[in-house]
Amino acid sequence: MKKWMLILIILVVVVLFVGLVYLFFKDGFKICSNDNVKNCDITCLNDSECKFNCGCGALNINEECKSDINTLYCLSEGVKCVENRCEITKRECLKAGQRNEGVLPSYAGGIPNLCCEGLKELDQRIEIDGECTAIVDDMGSICSDCGNSVCEIWENVCNCMEDCKKEITGGVIIKETCIQDGGEWVLEGLLDDLPKNYRCVFNFIDGGNACNNSDECVGDCLVTKVGGNGSCDYSTSISGCYSIIENYRESGLIECID
Repeated sequence: MKKWMLILIILVVVVLFVGLVYLFFKDGFKICSNDNVKNCDITCLNDSECKFNCGCGALNINEECKSDINTLYCLSEGVKCVENRCEITKRECLKAGQRNEGVLPSYAGGIPNLCCEGLKELDQRIEIDGECTAIVDDMGSICSDCGNSVCEIWENVCNCMEDCKKEITGGVIIKETCIQDGGEWVLEGLLDDLPKNYRCVFNFIDGGNACNNSDECVGDCLVTKVGGNGSCDYSTSISGCYSIIENYRESGLIECID
C-alpha cells in the first residue's frame, strides 16, 4: 500500500472518530439539567403529568433534573399542561405578611413573587441597640401594607418607620433618624439598677442660662448642688447630678444618674 493512501485512510478514520464523539457528547448525553433544559421531557396530556423542578423548570412528572447548581433560591411554581407541553403558570401575588423566600433567583427562572397591588416589599432588618441590622440567615423579604398607620407584627422601626416610629424622652429611638434630626446617639444609664440604653440627645439653645423655674427654659431648670442657683439644662441628656426646679422650688433631693 502506498504511503499516501495510508495517510488518507488514517485521516478518514480520525475525522469519523471526531464526528462520532461530537455527536455523542454535544448534548451532554441528552441529560436533562439546568444547563441543558432542551434535553428535558416536557410532553404531557394533562396537568397531572407535569411538575416543577428548581433549575429545569416545568417538566414531565417522570423526568429528572440531574443538576441543581445555582438553584438554591428558587421558589415553588405551579405548572400546567398547555398544548401538550408542561409550562410554568402565572404566580399568585403575595398578600400582606407573606414572605418572599427567593431574593436571589436561579438561572432557570426562579424569579421572586411580586407583592399584590398596593403593598410594599419590606426588607428583613431589625433594630438592635439603635442600629438597623440585617438578619444574616434571612435573605427574603415581606410584603406589607406599610403606611396604613398600623405597626404590624412583621413591621418594625427599621423596615417601616412611618408605621412603627417610636418616641422616647428626648427624641426618636432609632439612630439614623436621630442623627438626621440633628441629635446625638449616646449610651446613657437609667435610675437604680435599670440597664443602660441608647438615647437620642438634643442640645438646647438656652443651655446654662440662669432660671428660677422650668417654664423659663426650653428644657428644665436645674439646680446641681444644694443651695445653688438654677440654670437651664444644656440638653435632653438624663445623665448628671441635679434636681429639677418646678413651681419655683426644687422637686426633690439632688440625685445622680450615670
